[in-house]
This record gives sequence, C-alpha cells and structure tokens, in this order.
Amino acid sequence: MNYRTPRYALTAAALAFAGGAATAPPAPPPSLPAPLNPPATRPARATHPNIIMIVTDDLGYGDLGVYGQRRIATPTLDNLAARGVRCTSFYSGCTVCAPSRSALFSGMHTGHCDVRANRGDDATRQLPRSPSLARVFKQQGYTTGLVGKWGIGEAGTTGTPNRQGYDYFFGYLNQVHAWDYYPTNLWRNEQTVSLPGNIASSNRQYTSDLFTQAARAFITANATHPFLLSLHYTTPHANPGVGGTPQDGRGMPVPPDEPSLRLYRTNGWPQAEVNKAAMITRMDRAIGGILATLVSNGIASNTVLLFTSDNGPHVAGGVDYRFFNSSGPLRGNKGTFWEGGIRVPLIAYAPGRLPAGYVTDAPGCFYDLLPTVMELAGITNAPPAGVDGISLAPLLRGQPATGPPRCLFWAHAGVHRCAVRSNEWKLIQDDTGRIMLYDLATDLAEQNDCAQEHPAIVAQLTGAISNAWHASPMLPPGCVGHWPFDEGTGSTTADTTGNSPAKLVNMPSVTWSSDVPGASVGARFRNRFSLRLDGAGGHVATLFPGLGDADARSVCLWVKTPHTNACALVAWGTDGAGARFDVRLNPDATGGVTGAPRVDVGDGYITGTTPLCDGRWHHLAVVFSGTSVTQTLLYVDGRRDELSGRQPVAVNTVLWLGALSRPVTVGAGALPAQSFRGLMDDVALFNRALTPAEVSLARTQGAAALSKTSGASHAH
Repeated sequence: MNYRTPRYALTAAALAFAGGAATAPPAPPPSLPAPLNPPATRPARATHPNIIMIVTDDLGYGDLGVYGQRRIATPTLDNLAARGVRCTSFYSGCTVCAPSRSALFSGMHTGHCDVRANRGDDATRQLPRSPSLARVFKQQGYTTGLVGKWGIGEAGTTGTPNRQGYDYFFGYLNQVHAWDYYPTNLWRNEQTVSLPGNIASSNRQYTSDLFTQAARAFITANATHPFLLSLHYTTPHANPGVGGTPQDGRGMPVPPDEPSLRLYRTNGWPQAEVNKAAMITRMDRAIGGILATLVSNGIASNTVLLFTSDNGPHVAGGVDYRFFNSSGPLRGNKGTFWEGGIRVPLIAYAPGRLPAGYVTDAPGCFYDLLPTVMELAGITNAPPAGVDGISLAPLLRGQPATGPPRCLFWAHAGVHRCAVRSNEWKLIQDDTGRIMLYDLATDLAEQNDCAQEHPAIVAQLTGAISNAWHASPMLPPGCVGHWPFDEGTGSTTADTTGNSPAKLVNMPSVTWSSDVPGASVGARFRNRFSLRLDGAGGHVATLFPGLGDADARSVCLWVKTPHTNACALVAWGTDGAGARFDVRLNPDATGGVTGAPRVDVGDGYITGTTPLCDGRWHHLAVVFSGTSVTQTLLYVDGRRDELSGRQPVAVNTVLWLGALSRPVTVGAGALPAQSFRGLMDDVALFNRALTPAEVSLARTQGAAALSKTSGASHAH
C-alpha cells in the first residue's frame, strides 16, 4: 500500500511553474464576516493549538502524487505528507457529499446521523441539536469558522452553520448551488452577498479563490487566539449543470489565468481532463498560501492541519475518473461502496505534535475526526453523547492500536445500501439485498466475492449492520419515511428525512400554502403532484428499512381538496392491473366527485360520508396490515367542530399484495392523467398500525410528535 515517491512526467522547471503564482490575482471576496456570537473566554494559546480541516470535493484516493498520481502536480500536499502523517486506509463518511459531511460534522456514522442522502436544491434540512464539531470547539472558547461548501442545512432552518456552532460562515449553503464556480451570490453568515464580478456571466470571481482569500483573512484576524477553521473547497467537483463535454471542458471550470493549463495542454489530453488537473494543482498552490499565512502570523508551529476528501472521484462534467487513475489501485468511484467510492486521502500535519514522514494503514473514518481533533487540541472533555467515532490521535502519533477490533459502517439513503468493515473483512449489501464479502488483505481491488466461502463472517457482519442502523433521529419511532414538505421551492425529487428515496411526480406547476393546522410552520406543496415511493425494481420492502412483507402499515397526511377531480389519496398497487388498495375521492356515475372518501380493495369498496371537497384541511390516516389486507381503518379527522368524536370506518376484506412489489403512491390519479389536485402536507409512512390516539396526536401536533409516544418500535 505504501507508494514510492512519485515520478512526475514533468521537469523540475515545469513543476515549479505549475506551483507558481497566478499571472493575475482574482477579484477579492466580500469582507470577512463579523462573528455572530464570539467566545466569551478563550483557552491558553500554549496548550490549545489551532485546528484547520481542509475537505475537498470528489478528490479521489489516487489524485495526489503521494498517493500514486503520476500526471497531476500536487507538490504542496506531497510535501505536507512527507513532513507529516499519511493514512492509507482512511474513509469518507459516505459515498456522496451531504451524508459524508454530516458524518464528519456530527461524529456519527450514517446509521445514526441526521442527513443520510443527497437531496436537491429544494431540500430544507432542519438539523436537531445533535453532536457538532463546531459547537464542541466553540464551547472551549475557540473562534469557529467555515469557509466553502456546507451542504447539510438550508437557509432559515436550524441547519445553517451559524446555528450549528460556527461564528463565521462564507460560502455555499446548498450543494447544487455549489456546482457553480462562478455564482452571482454566496452566503456570508445568514445573509446573501452579491458577487458583481460574475453578473452577466463575466466569470471573474472564482469561488475557490474567494475561499482561499477568506480563509487567509480568517487566520490573520484570529492569529492571537485559538481557532477552528473548516475550509471546504469544491475542487474538483464538476458542474454538471452546464452540460460540459470532454472537448469543451465547461463542466470542469478553471480560471484561464491558471499557469498549469498551458503545461497540461501540451499533453494532448481532452480539455475537461486538462481542466481537472489544473483545478487540483491550483488548489494545491492555494493550500501553500494557507501555510504561508500561518508562517507570516507566527502560528505554523501551533496549528494542526488535516486534509481529506468527502468521497471518491466522479464521472461527470466531461471527465472520467479512470483517465488519471483517480481511484488508484481501488475499484469503483463516487456513489459506490467499493473502496474507490469511500477510501480517501488523509494527511495530518502538526510540527512537533505528529511525526514527520509517518505512514499508517490503520483504518479510520470521517466520524473519527471529531474526537481526533478534540484530543489533538488538548480538549480533555469526553466527546459528546452519541458520537460513534474514536480518536485516531494515538495512531497518528505512531502508537499501536489498542482495544478490540471495531466495525466501520456506511449507509446511503437507507440500510438497504450499506457496507461494513471489520479488520480486513469488508461486506457490501446492494439495493437488491445481494451480499458480497471481500478480504482486503489479499484482494484490495475487490475482485473476488468470497461470501459463500465464509458464512460465519457474513453472519457476523450482517449482524453488525442491524446493530448499526437506527431510524433517522428526524423520524418518529416506527416511521420509515416522513415528508413534512417544508422545502420552500418546487422540485421533482424530495426526501426531507435523508432516510429513503422518493419522487414527486406530475407537477406542471407548483405554488405554496402555509395554513395547514397541526403541522410545522413552512411552505407546502400545492396543486398537481403525487409522491411516489418506490424501491429498487419496484420492491417496496427493499426501500424502507423495517417494513417487512407481513408488517402492519400506516399512512397519515393532511389534505385539502378544493377541486373536484377523481383521484386516489393513498394507493398501493397500480391502476388497471394486478392487486390494488387505495383511498380515493368517490366518483359518481357521471365522472364527477361527491367529495366523500372511498376505500377500494380489489373489486370491492366502502364509501364514507364525510365530504372532503370542501376547501378545508382534513387529516387522513389509513391503517392496513399484512400482505393480505384483513383490516383497514380509515380515519378522516380534521374538522374539530364536527368530527372530533368520529369513529373510523372499518373495512374487513382480503387483498393479496404479493411481496409488496407495487409502489406506494400518495396523491396518485385514479387515471394516469388525473393526478391529485389540492394541497398535502406532513405525509408519513409507518411500519406499524397507528392507534386512534396517535392519529389524533398527529392531527393536533404533526407526525413528528409521535416520537413522544411509548411502545413504538424503531426500524432496525
């Protein structure tokens, strides 16, 4: 695993050129933000060093010279590794950006942390008061700053950096916004700031340069007292929104004044690959500028610097990770649980505190970094409750590992896609439930699945998966999916829990409402849409952890139907073929709607008496159980003055649903062209039967309030 010193296909002069200064300085960033809540007291400088954590975006294990790269010049980082510690078995928090960053920030793996999947620019992330890297250091009197990409909390929520412990923030909140290297605005603390150099596509203010300048300004402003600086570059993430090709390179933007562009073009590479190499070299040079700022302020010897990447390399923006062998000797890339998707560089540099030129192959992960930097900073407090990571500080100092072997765990968008490593054994479970086992000691490239030969190891590691996974802390017990719809903008995809994938379909136009009773404050989806919950191959049981074929199930939601369109409010099955269960508005003989709810089970149905097409909000809960639906309880409850004491409608019939092979749809049209018209909010899917008392609680306080009830089982 230990690579030899890289031999670049560059002369010494060319290497110096690649690491030289840019020919023209970029436009300056907005002024350094003022702290919202500066620390009241500060620790002694002598005992508490500064902490700088540099996290890159989609940089592969093999993209640095010291990790085997032969064609991209990274002299600063190679030199840091030679003077510090290089880890060869270090892992990101997940296969993609947001959950990986959530694991780093919280110290919790993706079986426990708040954000467990990437979501688009519609997603509002309300982070609870979970463990927080920034909060830990702020409580110790450190000034805390985040520069660059955040990606795990949106504006106006509890998930913004300033509400999670950072005194300063300058950068992107949203990960889709972060695709754009020349945006017209960024965030400074909780206010947007304009970038006039990028108006009308003039592309003068390159965000990576702005982040370097803001980081250097932060260091200088706080040089007299300890600070924590999280510097999150977006390099070398692509901008897939511009449709770049290998020939034009637009998907991998880099300023035209970058000196290494001229050098890399001489190799005859596709322009996108030229740009990727130049982006990485420019970032490497920028990190040299960070080090120079530490030296000029006299604090280089009292600073701990860590460098890593949030996941493996990508295929996007016109580049292919295989061109530069960006995964090194590893199989796979970003988005996969192969080693190339999650094993990333980690360089630790702390003169006088960590050995120089030391290489360790001891496994570690993103969620270990919180307790690690606590120990390196001399913070003697125990890590916050709930942290899954352990301190790697002893290993970085060259001390032998102690204690029993542990399992490293990763999941993405639910426990059905996960991986676990114990010692040299690694198990991967894919969307279909297939189990693969690899011995990394002899098969680093993961070519030989040996699950059949080692059933005891498979049983041990699958048991570790069950122990590691818990329902999201954003979900009530027993709830396997919750969509509060507080996003604030429309999109074709949504999952506000980070727990399970879903799609919003049939949305030709979207407006908003915020008058739903009994639910959280915020905007709600309105007009035509349906929420389709579908697993791999349409198999719902593989989508929702804890939702077995024989389990009781419940769906509850708020609904307002001012229009008179035939539609299903909740459906399990498909129109016109196979088994079907749905709750719909009752169409009359002429195709109109009486407005009363109707439960259809196969060929039979029962019609309720409460009108729903009255322009008012109603709370609807449907409880059904088993692969044969032997009892269905329909609650229509929401008009407190008229329905507070109403008994549920009971349906006793039988419907064979097979292996739950049909998607669940909320708001499906009774016919393909008839999607739901009206408003919905606070949709939740449970793997158990809700009681009438719980339905009442969901109605009055929202589905999340069910976390306060007793006797509810967690999903795994």
